[in-house]
Amino acid sequence: MPQPSVRGRKMPTRPDQVTGVTGVRTPWNDAVEAFLREKKRMGLSPSTLELYRSLLAGPRVRTFLADARITTASGLTDQALRDLESELQDSGLAEGSVHQYHATLKNFARFCLSRGMADDRGVLEVSAPKKAQKAPGIISREDEIKLLAAARKPRDKFIISFLMGTGLRRAELLALNVDDIISGPDGDVVHVRLGKGRKDRMVPLDSKRMGTSLTKATRDYINRDRPSDTKATALFLTHIKAGDDYQPLTVSGLHSLMRRLEADTGIECNPHRFRHSYGTRAIQSGVAAFAVQRLLGHTTLDMVSEYVHYDDVSLMDAVN
Repeated sequence: MPQPSVRGRKMPTRPDQVTGVTGVRTPWNDAVEAFLREKKRMGLSPSTLELYRSLLAGPRVRTFLADARITTASGLTDQALRDLESELQDSGLAEGSVHQYHATLKNFARFCLSRGMADDRGVLEVSAPKKAQKAPGIISREDEIKLLAAARKPRDKFIISFLMGTGLRRAELLALNVDDIISGPDGDVVHVRLGKGRKDRMVPLDSKRMGTSLTKATRDYINRDRPSDTKATALFLTHIKAGDDYQPLTVSGLHSLMRRLEADTGIECNPHRFRHSYGTRAIQSGVAAFAVQRLLGHTTLDMVSEYVHYDDVSLMDAVN
């Protein structure tokens, strides 16, 4: 979604500092394109590449670069990064978004330094702005029931149940094909192909420990509720045909569904919240941390810690 430009305090009107290092005169946009080409070569997804482009060449950064008279990649110094992040904070941008800019710009700076497009290594030492520790909300069983009741179509009801029962990321959900549902004697599994970090994984659709049972619901959806008069292979399709056939559900289509459910129920509703709720339920049900890590496709166990929540009852149980 397009972001408004940032107009904070006026930046010092100084030109870029140009030294004798090879390539330090590389124009900012050329450096960004080189960075994106390298990330594409490394196998990053189109959505990630588009996110990088919006963060490095979107209206917020363009406005800052113009105010600071930065035209080349060498202009991304430690002070420039601090100034930009201060402007983003002053504009009221969410903490998570400021951190996203921070991580992407440092990644970009590291690339530019490695290619001789910049020479100020101090930018790599800039720490991220302090982020308040907030316990992310989860979707309770009661909220899940309300969301299911508010869903108007069988496909939409199944998407809610599927997200709650698998913890898939938005991109992973939308990339699923029918043949990614694999039948087994102990219940079906979903084959998540090339998830984040380009790692495949298998996620069971049934869990006695977590109290989830999606095998029958998934088969019913495929055999009864998903359009049968289609050549499309995507698991989730549009409700109506576009041209001669149904089309795969898109990011905007899923977003519209989430916003409609949120408006009808008053419950914050997005794929990440479903994913967080899945991880939290897994931990609270006694699923081992390393198993939760694999189920959710995290690279480290540290990332699993965000799913540990303690309400008053849990704390009493823990100490007694």
